[in-house]
Amino acid sequence: GKAITSLEKRVDARPKDEEARFKLITAYQTAGDYDEATEQIDDLLDDNEENTEALLQKGRMEMVEGDYEEAADLFSQVIELDDEHVDATNMLGRVYYETGQYESALEQFEKVVKLGDDNGLGYINIATLYQLQGNLEESLENANLAVDSANAETLFNIYLGRSNILLEMGDA
Repeated sequence: GKAITSLEKRVDARPKDEEARFKLITAYQTAGDYDEATEQIDDLLDDNEENTEALLQKGRMEMVEGDYEEAADLFSQVIELDDEHVDATNMLGRVYYETGQYESALEQFEKVVKLGDDNGLGYINIATLYQLQGNLEESLENANLAVDSANAETLFNIYLGRSNILLEMGDA
């Protein structure tokens, strides 16, 4: 729509404006136009193959398309460039989780917590893993840690996840 057209004009006028380009990428993704989003990401990577945010976005796109191997490679590249990149570490954990590599997923989610995850994401992902494995007490403990470290924006999702754990335990 109009927002995309406006952003396209802005990017055409200022091709080096990364902020505008990332907004355009998000707009394309929201509209379901993954080909255009990927083209914009590739343009950013042509300019700078070590652009961690572009690599992260491309990894997310690969996950959406079901190419977990490529996504893992991209998230690993980001981590190689910035070993404290919380989003890439979390997304690599998500890839492992989605492909059934739970021990590797747990390693990544524990790194997210150690990196200073301030929104409870690492803990809630650990809680989800433990719940999946039937370890409900560890799951609940990590869900509670997520609540303690979460910002207001994520609390609703954490409480929802914690409620599911309690229901499964029969304590709700």
